[in-house]
Amino acid sequence: MKKKVFLWLLGVIAAVLAVCSLLVGVAFSIREKQETVEYLQIITLKAAQVYEETGDLSLIVRLTDADRVTLIGEGGAVVFDSVADPKEMENHGDRQEVRVAQEGLVFVAERRSETLSTKQIYSATRLSDGSVLRLAKNFGGLGENLGLIMPAIAASALITLVVSVVIARTFSESIVRPLEHTAEKLAQGSFASLAESSSSYYEIDRIVYDINKLVREIARSKEDLQREKDKIQFILAKMAEGFILLDGDGNITLINDSAKEIFGWNAYGDPETLDLLRGSEKISGAVTEAASRGTSSIFDLELGGKTYSVHVARVFGSTLSEEGRSVSVLIIDVTAERQSQKMRSEFFSNASHELKTPVTSILGFAEMLDSGLLSEEDRKNTYTRIKTETRRIAELISDILTISELEGGRMPEDEETVVLSEVARDVAEMLKPTAEALGVTVSVKGGEVRYRVSRRKIHDLIRNLAENAVKYNKKGGTVEISTYSTANDVVIEVSDTGIGIPEKAQSRIFERFYRVDQGRSRSVGGTGLGLAIVKHITLSLGGEILLESRENVGTKITVKLSYKKPAEKYSTHAK
Repeated sequence: MKKKVFLWLLGVIAAVLAVCSLLVGVAFSIREKQETVEYLQIITLKAAQVYEETGDLSLIVRLTDADRVTLIGEGGAVVFDSVADPKEMENHGDRQEVRVAQEGLVFVAERRSETLSTKQIYSATRLSDGSVLRLAKNFGGLGENLGLIMPAIAASALITLVVSVVIARTFSESIVRPLEHTAEKLAQGSFASLAESSSSYYEIDRIVYDINKLVREIARSKEDLQREKDKIQFILAKMAEGFILLDGDGNITLINDSAKEIFGWNAYGDPETLDLLRGSEKISGAVTEAASRGTSSIFDLELGGKTYSVHVARVFGSTLSEEGRSVSVLIIDVTAERQSQKMRSEFFSNASHELKTPVTSILGFAEMLDSGLLSEEDRKNTYTRIKTETRRIAELISDILTISELEGGRMPEDEETVVLSEVARDVAEMLKPTAEALGVTVSVKGGEVRYRVSRRKIHDLIRNLAENAVKYNKKGGTVEISTYSTANDVVIEVSDTGIGIPEKAQSRIFERFYRVDQGRSRSVGGTGLGLAIVKHITLSLGGEILLESRENVGTKITVKLSYKKPAEKYSTHAK
């Protein structure tokens, strides 16, 4: 740019110099002509006076510096000419200066001489004898004068050109320097170091100021866009859900780490198409439908032992794709939710089954009573059985409500300082009739261990553990409830000498309605929810359960409750 500005300025100066030289030449020529005319007029009159006095034309030639002296007779014939032979010259009576001079006036004319073939200025005057004296000077005009003054013009032009080069270079640098500085900083990406221009030209400063302002706005916009991009990338990177964005041709334009992990993509770089992701046939079909018809779809996908909910939708607009046919795929791990749904379904099925049996029995007994065919003793037995089944229904409903309260966090949390051994003794006393009927002895061991907890929760926990130990025991067996403390925990331990739990069933006994021995469960009663309640209470108190059991030897279940009660901590260990 600086070179162009320099050459442009130099060209302008050269053009101006040429025009000025031409104007000087023209002015010099006009001035030269004017001075020649005035001079000729003066010397013509003086020459006429000398000739009138002396009659000697040669004297006039010597005394004047006229280039030509001519005497023309009254009839127009040339009498004398200082340059040409009068005899060979034609009649000059028709010459303009001669005609006018015959009228008694001094007249000056400019024309090309036919005799000498040169351009001359003529001045003529009438003498007393009627003849005309004419003096002439050669005058080449503008071309001749330019030739005369050309050396001076050339010298002046050379000096002017040298000065102009310096001025043009300085001027061009002063104009371009702020712009070059700005361009250099832009090329380096140094937006923050752009300085305000302080040149001598307001217009250049204004241009640089506007450029700097625009660049800073662009830089701020770029930073804002980068921050937004970083936010989106951070969100996508931290999303537990998998996210894939595809163009209209099914090419992957964006995929986050969770999606690559879900599909087991460990190769270098990002997959380019869905074909590189295992288990994507169903997704590919949904993507094709979304891209071509704009339909959205939601379906489950089993992959790697997990269940994923896949949401495929068309992304309208040209923001993400030139064709405006982008497709987004959102993949959500719903394994726990589906398992929860399955557990709820199984729960309702089991609960319905558990309720159906006693309700059916009660209905049958009611019909028997209504028939009037029973004896008094049979009627009493039927009433007793109705009470038993009704009590069983009430216990089942109570246990279901307890689990519901525990899962929903709605069980009252009126905490108080509880002596665990006292609660254990209350439970043992409550179970005494059932234990005696089954021939089982219940004992309590432990010191004054205190724990701040809801009395109802800790009572239900110990009761369900002890009740299971009694019902699944042998005749003549024992149940021992122990409470003690360690450095970090309080421990509730219930051991029995009962039938034990098969190893293959030990991982499931805390499930709802799970029974190891269905026949025995029916005979001894129970809802099948006791250990599920124990699990949920332990979970709510941030504890852990340890299970040790051998078939036909006995079972020991240990519950450890931390003094710190960390939230949502639960584990079970079977030995």
